[in-house]
Amino acid sequence: MNTKRNVRVSGSADYRPWPELNHAARSLRRMAREEAGFRLHLMTGSLVLTAMAVEAFCATVGPKALPEAWHHGRAPVVRKPLARQLELIGAGVGVFVDFDLEPWTSVRQLLEARSDLLVPKPGFGVDEVLSVDEDADARFDAHMTVQAQHRTLHGIADLERVAVEVNRGLLYLWDAAGGDELALNVLEAAQWTVTEVPGSGQP
Repeated sequence: MNTKRNVRVSGSADYRPWPELNHAARSLRRMAREEAGFRLHLMTGSLVLTAMAVEAFCATVGPKALPEAWHHGRAPVVRKPLARQLELIGAGVGVFVDFDLEPWTSVRQLLEARSDLLVPKPGFGVDEVLSVDEDADARFDAHMTVQAQHRTLHGIADLERVAVEVNRGLLYLWDAAGGDELALNVLEAAQWTVTEVPGSGQP
């Protein structure tokens, strides 16, 4: 039996999109390593969240790195594609963002993989032998396996490698922009406390 207890939460609960989305993407990748039956969807979710974390990063750092150009002017930076935003943020903080070199090659690969998920694909021929669990729904397992093979960054090792490089690149920019290290820890950065409510345990 699961015993419950009450805790009091008090303070200010703000939302920091880049660390929060990054943490969520990492959690989905961990689940994808453990939950083979739903790996395809977990990988898709993690890929999309990792790319959204890049977008959230730009929305967080961009206005600080480019205070005049981010929202103002004839072509505000906020309206440009993410890759261009990263190049301009880099220029603003003294970091050269070159998408032909790592870690930026992985950032480009991630953004292209996310965009690729939005485009319908023509049918392709399949004729292969797959190994599935004895008690599994063979059609479901076959769908998951075949789709994963034909979607970019749906192998856990590939996505992990890209995610590590993406974070490495973003951290270069974060540090160069004077970003607060504490903000990267979603729990340590919280401005609220959690305390026990005495005598609250119940089944």
